[in-house]
Amino acid sequence: MIVMAFDALPSGVRLLPELITEEQESALVAALDDGVWEDGARDDGHRSQQFGWWRPQLLAQSGQPDRFLGALPDWAAPLVSRLHVLAPFDYAPDHLVVRELVPGASPQLRKGEGRTVATLALLNDLPVRFRKREGSGDWHLSQPRRSLLVLTERFDRSWDRTILPTGLPEGGQPHVTVAGHPAGLPSGRLLTLTFRRVSES
Repeated sequence: MIVMAFDALPSGVRLLPELITEEQESALVAALDDGVWEDGARDDGHRSQQFGWWRPQLLAQSGQPDRFLGALPDWAAPLVSRLHVLAPFDYAPDHLVVRELVPGASPQLRKGEGRTVATLALLNDLPVRFRKREGSGDWHLSQPRRSLLVLTERFDRSWDRTILPTGLPEGGQPHVTVAGHPAGLPSGRLLTLTFRRVSES
């Protein structure tokens, strides 16, 4: 396993540890559980909530119309304000997707769409595999709980990522983790909050 410090991550990737406190994490989880989860996805170990503008053509889902899913919730406002400063967003994020993963959930591929993306992990560490879209390249990251992972537009355009809720692969694959946070199986529930800007202005 390759253990990397914060400043050794690939260009275009930034990891901000302990973005929020445990108390703030608990408040976010409570707010999410008071919300409405999308039905029909629990069989594969996933549920979601979405807010803001949804533009399918920017998310590799062409042929579907743009939709406004409702304003970002009040509880997200402090995070959005911080992200506008901490992440390289030209404008404040206007789309938020929350995903819940439980043990046994299937891996989820996220195709890069060339947008700045910021993901906050709650309740457990988040194992992610990155794969270069053209040519060869493959590495893994175990994003620590309560940390923020920021991918720049340039990086997101060149790499796809797969959420690995059942744990990191074994058998010769290189692993990248942050010092002090060894990679491993997430136990129990895992929530991710992913922010992006989809509007042009």
